[in-house]
Amino acid sequence: MGMHLNAYTSRENTAFYAKSGSSNVGASLEMLSDMVKNTEYDVTTLENEKQVVLQELDSVSEMPFEVTLDYLHDTAFQGTPLARNIIGTPDQVQALSVDGIRRFKDIHYKGNRTVIVGAGGVNHDEFVEMAEKHFGSLEAGSTHVFEPAAFTGSDVLVRDDSDTEAHVAIAFQTVGWNHPDVYALMVMQQLLGSWTFGDSRGKLASSRLVRKVAENNLASSVSAFNTNYSDTGLFGVYTACEPAHGTDQLQELSWAVLRECVNLFHNVTDEEVTRAKTMLKSQLANSRENTSSIADDVGRQLIYFGRHQSTAETFARIDSISSGYLRSVADKYINDRDVAVAALGRVGDLPDYNWLRRRTYMLRN
Repeated sequence: MGMHLNAYTSRENTAFYAKSGSSNVGASLEMLSDMVKNTEYDVTTLENEKQVVLQELDSVSEMPFEVTLDYLHDTAFQGTPLARNIIGTPDQVQALSVDGIRRFKDIHYKGNRTVIVGAGGVNHDEFVEMAEKHFGSLEAGSTHVFEPAAFTGSDVLVRDDSDTEAHVAIAFQTVGWNHPDVYALMVMQQLLGSWTFGDSRGKLASSRLVRKVAENNLASSVSAFNTNYSDTGLFGVYTACEPAHGTDQLQELSWAVLRECVNLFHNVTDEEVTRAKTMLKSQLANSRENTSSIADDVGRQLIYFGRHQSTAETFARIDSISSGYLRSVADKYINDRDVAVAALGRVGDLPDYNWLRRRTYMLRN
């Protein structure tokens, strides 16, 4: 029997998944059930897994984008659970105990907090019957209430002048997955776009931000992001560059990023919005071409929406976004709003927080 088993953790959810032939769906569910309900924990296994996690921490530390976004969450949601690193710190990993893991499992691995999803060669009625057979005994627990995420306009700079690169993320607080504005934010992400040095299309991109960065050699990478959670979100732009000491490159780059973010409220056309909606739908369609992505997407929808939302419904919601509505969303979350900033590496010439905050609005008659 061939089967691929794995698991991952996000800031709010943990997922176990199996990928197999359609004839082994029952065996896959049985295996997953055994992993969730019957895993035995002992000191030796735990110590071995700690080393695996510590190696993952080392690997993540070599990924500037991931590190910068971790710092961004740390400052944006300081004092709340969303500020915590997903993997944790080396000290936290070393402090894990068998009893602590068992307590965590007993609290969180409950039937009313579990979503079971099948995608691909699966008969729905048979899948429901098998899921009931293998997971029906998973007892219910108390209704989990997330601690509210409080956003703090702030910045964190991890300066290292020995580094040749600067990595900067600037973000605004937005909304959770089940808020109607989330689709406009997705379109706004497409409007800002992404680009990496070496892509010859940068100077010809539809994104004003990408064109400005590419034409003026302001950065080697720029990427808009839109991250949503149960009750909040972050919308912003990540950039990476190699600034020379004593230059205005980081200031010019920051100005370009904030200018184009604010322009989403002041200056976006119907043509740009139509193009961005088409790009977004194409991206979503491509992401749903394999069963793993489909299962992950359906599971997220069930957790946050309480139901599965079809591709047709998602596209209809995207199509309904007008340029006027998009500008109103940008006004609500970007125009003259506090920002959270995380910067890593050679960032000594990055403008201070007050300078950045003053660029979140335009004085117009």
